Amino acid sequence: MIQITTLIDLLDLWGFDLRVGASSPVRILRHAGQEGVPRRLYGLGIDEFESYQASQKKLVFGDAKILVSFIKTEGYEADFIGVYRVHGHQEGRTSSPLPKRLPEELAQFCTSRYHYSLARDTEFDQFRGRIRIEWDKQENRWFRQNLDANRRIVAVKDPTGKWVTPTGRESLLNLKVVPAVEQSDLDWPSSYKEGGRNLRSHSAIERNGTLIRDSKARFKKLHGRLFCQACEFDFLAVYGEDYIECHHTIPVHKLPSNGFTSIEDVALLCANCHRIIHRRREWMSIDQLVSLLANRKS
Repeated sequence: MIQITTLIDLLDLWGFDLRVGASSPVRILRHAGQEGVPRRLYGLGIDEFESYQASQKKLVFGDAKILVSFIKTEGYEADFIGVYRVHGHQEGRTSSPLPKRLPEELAQFCTSRYHYSLARDTEFDQFRGRIRIEWDKQENRWFRQNLDANRRIVAVKDPTGKWVTPTGRESLLNLKVVPAVEQSDLDWPSSYKEGGRNLRSHSAIERNGTLIRDSKARFKKLHGRLFCQACEFDFLAVYGEDYIECHHTIPVHKLPSNGFTSIEDVALLCANCHRIIHRRREWMSIDQLVSLLANRKS
């Protein structure tokens, strides 16, 4: 039975790698609450708060690729606000784009020397304001490093809106963190309904077919054949089919609209290695996968 009683338990369940040297370093923030500026902006709306969070006097986020944000409540506790992907920053004393007209005394706090490009991971919006953790008793400790995430979860909000004391895994079931029902290995349905037809409209992120073809052609010119860069599997040698899949090491969905990718950002992988890399929310790097395979063989 999985027990979820601390922040590090929860972040691990969400798939964040908190180890030192992780490919996507995580930082945990606790913004001021009560009558402070962050709380007042948050009260106006999430967009206003995010404009404030993206504006900093210094480059305080270091090498962080993921920010997990909280806002202070009563005493030494903080409520979860959201998960943000860090795409870079720019320097210059220009105002952050504000979605609404703000009072001057608040707008000035959204203007600073450095502005980060942050994208909220909407997958975690369902948890906003529903998880409360403990924090340090030192008021100036608003920023935490990777491994200092062992904050106790002190309360969760149930479906009625009431804050309740967590008792481990069961207290978080209503937050949809883990499945509410654990089915017996022997209790499977005799049949499953499939084959229905639905007309769906959705947006798609475009991929460049020329980039894929050029990446394969360049690789073949350099190495004489196509093979997996992780496990060295060769489709032609095994199946008689000159085939390989292309993996974008920089996720396409994280690129800005009409962004650019180079051949150096593409790796060639067999179907197995490609699928296992995408099993994690934060993808493994090719080097990490190679190391994993080497350790398994040894």
